[in-house]
Amino acid sequence: MSFTSVVHETAMTPSSLTEEGFYQLLHANNSFLLSVMGDSKPKPTYEDLVAIERRRSKLIPKSYAGSVFVLLSWRPTVLRYLVFDFQFWITIAVYTADRFYVTELNLPVSALVIIVGFISFLLTFYLQNVLSRYFASNNTAKDCGGAILDSAYLCKTLFSEDKAIKIIKYMNVAYVTGFMELAPELFSFSNLLEPLNEKYDYLDEVDMTKLRLLRINDSGVYPREIISWTIDLIQEEVKAGKVSEYCAAQLYKKLFRLRGSIGDLFKFRSLPIPFVYVHFVYFLSFIYMPLFAILVADNFPNNPDIEVIGVLCVLLNCTFVIGLRDIGYRLSDPFGLHDEDFQVLGFITFATEESLRLFSSWAQAHIRESTTTGKAIYMKTPAPVTSNGISISIGDGDGIDDARVNQDI
Repeated sequence: MSFTSVVHETAMTPSSLTEEGFYQLLHANNSFLLSVMGDSKPKPTYEDLVAIERRRSKLIPKSYAGSVFVLLSWRPTVLRYLVFDFQFWITIAVYTADRFYVTELNLPVSALVIIVGFISFLLTFYLQNVLSRYFASNNTAKDCGGAILDSAYLCKTLFSEDKAIKIIKYMNVAYVTGFMELAPELFSFSNLLEPLNEKYDYLDEVDMTKLRLLRINDSGVYPREIISWTIDLIQEEVKAGKVSEYCAAQLYKKLFRLRGSIGDLFKFRSLPIPFVYVHFVYFLSFIYMPLFAILVADNFPNNPDIEVIGVLCVLLNCTFVIGLRDIGYRLSDPFGLHDEDFQVLGFITFATEESLRLFSSWAQAHIRESTTTGKAIYMKTPAPVTSNGISISIGDGDGIDDARVNQDI
């Protein structure tokens, strides 16, 4: 079954992704309704994934932009989720009701100081744990690509080029299928492995059929199976006397490093921040925000000239609490459709192209230099050479998509 023949009954477009419209409202409230909906959510197509990756790549420079540009941003901020969070509007309603319809309660200001300090510590500690896991997962995911590159250097010196390319392609497929099992609700054969296999020619139809017969169990069965194929290839060369046991052992270290890094990603996925702690954070913040609003409303004098100050205090507090919770929620599962999630296609593209370009036959057939940017550009198929020029592939520099143009030389 080729990628071009796949028909998606509930195909998505980049404008109807999970982060848009009604789904944004659901995500802002902890995705409870999304979990109830279950498998009714359509998976993105490969084109959708490419569009997401491009959007994420455009967000990276914003982290280094000036204050004015940052403050005027909207999409990749917590403000989009703040206005959709029901607890935010409950807090505003409580403040308004206490301010205009409830008599003064004469609550002590010291209570306000105590609860602010307590909830601030709890939320920052929660976010610190989430950020640690997020960056550790990112480093582990990229370390897989490093293991593949190291293996490519070894294979280049140990094996014939055809055999070395096949080994490296197997390792890249293990990388791809690892992501498929890490996020089966997002990635699948049809939107990840099949289009990438058509682009890079990883596996033949026999190997693809073997993979389809495996049953996914969310524990890395695909990567383990493909790594076993790789070991068999290496052992064939050892038994034939073409590679020494010592050299094979050095390659096995890189191969097992890849398996271990993929396994670490599954450990992160199978053991998230404990739910009892997450519930504790949400429960206390749910009680804290209305209480803070009551204390502010009760301690501000009834003066219309300073009314805006009390409103700003409540808004800033809601932004702090809901914002930290939202950041923790979005970074806790980095394999998804959020803007902050990992650029999975970017990881895969880098590992594949940088490892295979070490082999001259593959590089000559698939790598060209862009005459406009001077960068090395991947080509899916070799360019036909003519008397007055060649057809080259000019990409947008993100390593995700290609667009063909004719360039005379």
